[in-house]
Amino acid sequence: MARKKIIFADRQANCLTFFRLLAALQVLSGHAIRHLDIALPAPFIKVIYFFSGVPVFFALSGYLVWFSVERSRDFKNYARKRFWRIYPELWVAVLVEIIVMIFLYGPGDKKSLALFIFGQATVFQFWTPDSLRGYGCGTPNGALWTIGVIVQFYIVVWFLYKVLHGKKIYLWAVCWVGSIIVSIAGNAVLEFFAPEVVQKLFNQTFLRYLWLFAIGCFFAEFQEVFLRLVKRFWWWGFLVAALFYFTGIDLEAGYGVIQVSFCLPG
Repeated sequence: MARKKIIFADRQANCLTFFRLLAALQVLSGHAIRHLDIALPAPFIKVIYFFSGVPVFFALSGYLVWFSVERSRDFKNYARKRFWRIYPELWVAVLVEIIVMIFLYGPGDKKSLALFIFGQATVFQFWTPDSLRGYGCGTPNGALWTIGVIVQFYIVVWFLYKVLHGKKIYLWAVCWVGSIIVSIAGNAVLEFFAPEVVQKLFNQTFLRYLWLFAIGCFFAEFQEVFLRLVKRFWWWGFLVAALFYFTGIDLEAGYGVIQVSFCLPG
């Protein structure tokens, strides 16, 4: 256990910030290609979407937050650290977003604008009023939808740590498979039996993506074992991920389960 803490505490010895940068660039380029209709060769676009940024962010969140729970004295201390990790930077981004939007598009309906600002600054980033649908691609900052999902996970992982920390690997595997089933089955049931808005709301909950966060938690809990395996067999992971991605044969749980699960460790 002491070894695990030392590895994580040495912030200068890891490349997680570099991975975040690559993931952010993928999200930026993916959105630019889609919304600006940039003409690029099809193989190049396929490669860009192969290295999907959102799964990287979710898995890294699971990995890092697992250690944050471990180092926290209590939930209040943990929640305070999570708050300061997200919201100051988010509020600066929202401020810049609103200033640019008002300058280019105008304030529009002031009540709707106020509600939009509240949503962007809290956990309702997925909501956009009709009065702002004419701005940009119809969603002023659609990439912020992940904030609400991550905040939900921050709350859930506190309790998951109490349940799964120190448990056998087979129990982790059962829980991970269960989270995939919940994601796939929940979306399928809602698609057939619930209004579209309910399905969209489900896609904004941690239940849809818990399996992704769990990959990071799993790696954190057993990182000494997985680091040895990844160093030796990382290229096998890429080959398997590429096979399922380019053939289109995969399970869909927000993202391709097999492709992402083998690509992330690599």
